Amino acid sequence: MNSKTIGLRFPKVGKPERREIETFIAASFFQRLRGLLGRKSLGEFQGLLLEECNSVHTIGMRFAIDIIFLSADFRIVEIHSAVAGFSFRRCKAATHTLELAAGQGQLLRWTVGDALKLHQKSTDEKIHCEKEFAI
Repeated sequence: MNSKTIGLRFPKVGKPERREIETFIAASFFQRLRGLLGRKSLGEFQGLLLEECNSVHTIGMRFAIDIIFLSADFRIVEIHSAVAGFSFRRCKAATHTLELAAGQGQLLRWTVGDALKLHQKSTDEKIHCEKEFAI
């Protein structure tokens, strides 16, 4: 899997704060199929972005995760918090899925309808993602 960094901006006490999330991109069928299997955990501000994927399973997972279903334009469609092992989640309206350690979605204060903006820096291959919000 490719390791890239996604920067996130979200409101905190009336002022935006920037966070960096190390995100592993699963683009191929086999990368998506394997997902987080075999990992003992995800660290704080780490995640897995499953491109072109609207269903996930947690069979064989050793830890709970937050599942964030995203539309084609990276708008949050559904959030499933603290999904434990041996579960299955699907969202017909989703195009991509972001998996985070359990509790991260709440920590970031994400809600359905929030939009993530992605833009890539050409110099260091980092992808930056900003949550849209009004101050």
